[in-house]
Amino acid sequence: MRRTAIILITLLFAFLTAQESESKFKPNIGLNSVAGKIGMLYVVDGYGINPGFGLWADFGKLSENLGLDGGIEYWFGSKEEASQTTKLSNLAIYLTVRLDFPIEKYTPFLGVGLGVDMYSKVPEFGAEEKRTTLEPHIDMGTRYPIHQKMDIEGRIKANFSDWTAYALYVSAIFKLGETGTAE
Repeated sequence: MRRTAIILITLLFAFLTAQESESKFKPNIGLNSVAGKIGMLYVVDGYGINPGFGLWADFGKLSENLGLDGGIEYWFGSKEEASQTTKLSNLAIYLTVRLDFPIEKYTPFLGVGLGVDMYSKVPEFGAEEKRTTLEPHIDMGTRYPIHQKMDIEGRIKANFSDWTAYALYVSAIFKLGETGTAE
């Protein structure tokens, strides 16, 4: 965990240093856009590809190319082994600081963040196991405007604690007010 914290602090410092030259920009914090995520795919070692859903929000810009977003998501899966079914689920609440790289119409990004994951593992025979962990993560993807009030986004997110599990998202993002990534 200490190594992960050092990596996160280093990445955050690099993001903030990159933004130092943008002294004229004023942060624009607030709820700028939202997305409902349905059919997300979570690839978990031993459990295969699992469905999920969630809510996502864009909380604005900390600087010209540094954004803040977050969300809540839930996924579930099961596996058969030794003639027993084991169910696994996760509820996560997270925040991500992302560095945007606007290129013409696309906006690729790289982000780091922190979340709280609440795992539940229920074997068919035996006691339920629950654990709540603080999970640093990294994600990357791109946004593309399809309408003045709507973007489409593709994203992949992985937790530092378990590189064998990652999430793939495709979302339609609905912009609120006049702000947004595509203008």
